[in-house]
Amino acid sequence: MAVNDNDMELLHEYVDGELPVAECEGLWRRLAIERDLMGELDRLRTDHAARTMVWNSLEPDESTVARLEAKIMRATRREDLMSWGSNILRIVASAAALILFGFTVGWMGRDRYTGVPIVAHPSQGGSAIATTDVGGSSAAIKYNVEFFDRNGKLLNIQQFNSKEEAEQFKHDFDAAQASPAGSDWNVVPTINKF
Repeated sequence: MAVNDNDMELLHEYVDGELPVAECEGLWRRLAIERDLMGELDRLRTDHAARTMVWNSLEPDESTVARLEAKIMRATRREDLMSWGSNILRIVASAAALILFGFTVGWMGRDRYTGVPIVAHPSQGGSAIATTDVGGSSAAIKYNVEFFDRNGKLLNIQQFNSKEEAEQFKHDFDAAQASPAGSDWNVVPTINKF
């Protein structure tokens, strides 16, 4: 008698150990009688043993697993160090770029302000007209009236196109401050040429 697909499925379940005990007893009775079924079972057992041996040979031993774990840990540590080093390098490069940017802006603006204005500082008892030689044409010169409190803190800046306008504004402001209504202002205006 030839072995059909149902019998093959039954034999596979038996070899894999998945066949219930009640069905195993019926299979054992059939195996005792049917030689074709017994031959197919022997073939399946041989195949199963060969597959088991192949799969077991593919499984690594403890030393292989330990070596693989060590390699993975070294690679992970190396990657962490590279990441840390990369972050430090980015921070240093950013700081260097900012410093370079500051020097570049300072270098580009070096000709815009060539000297310190001559000013009687407000904390030294008064205000004066501050002048600075900026080396530009007179059309580009602006005059600033700066307002300081009695402690020398800059409060405000008012800009004028001519020295006469700045002096007139300063004069008017000093006159307003000298009046009884402006006596509590405590503000010292100075004129700077830029």
